[in-house]
Amino acid sequence: MKKLICVSLAVLGIAACGKGRSSNPITAAREASEHKDLQNTFQSECQNPNTFVTAITGAKSLTDAIRAEFRDTVRSERIQYVFTGDSVTRKMIWYKENGCVGDAVAFEERGSFNASTANKGAADGQDLDINFKALFVKVADSGVAFANAVTLCDVNTWKAGEEREIASATSANANCYGIPVPRDVYTKFRVDNKVLYLPSDPSKGNTKETREMVSGLLNQGKQFKQQ
Repeated sequence: MKKLICVSLAVLGIAACGKGRSSNPITAAREASEHKDLQNTFQSECQNPNTFVTAITGAKSLTDAIRAEFRDTVRSERIQYVFTGDSVTRKMIWYKENGCVGDAVAFEERGSFNASTANKGAADGQDLDINFKALFVKVADSGVAFANAVTLCDVNTWKAGEEREIASATSANANCYGIPVPRDVYTKFRVDNKVLYLPSDPSKGNTKETREMVSGLLNQGKQFKQQ
């Protein structure tokens, strides 16, 4: 039955099956219909590595050689969101070169979302609930030596092109993603002129109670351009 549902969704142009993603054809079709402007791939500008990279390179447990290898391996990063049906992925990609060239390591959260139809087009945005169900990490050839040196996500046997699903307890570790997955995120969003606005990139997320506190920050928050 699940295979039949996946085939049916594929016919509709909704890719919503797979580990960590939704397989509910009703909610997938509804989100695709109600939020056509959100049914796209959005990505941030290329940026300097996040504070996690800084924290790791400053860790007292690392040797100078490993710190140097880290700095040589991770020089830039980009965040990417893909909304398809009612499925969503958030991918943080570390790059070997400045300018986001040459994938090294990718952290991909997979889950489902529910976007409100109320307040559409308003400056303070619409409610967006995300349930990230699983975290996957993939290491490219240029990231293998570094990943094994720091025991990335408690693994020191990474191979080029290998993708692993990471357990929740491990994902929260400082040598991994730094955030426990599965997790729920409650935020606001607006899509305007093919740009996705979020009050902040929800790496840690908000509660339903604090969501309204960030609604006025959409224009000062993170912007992700449609690809």
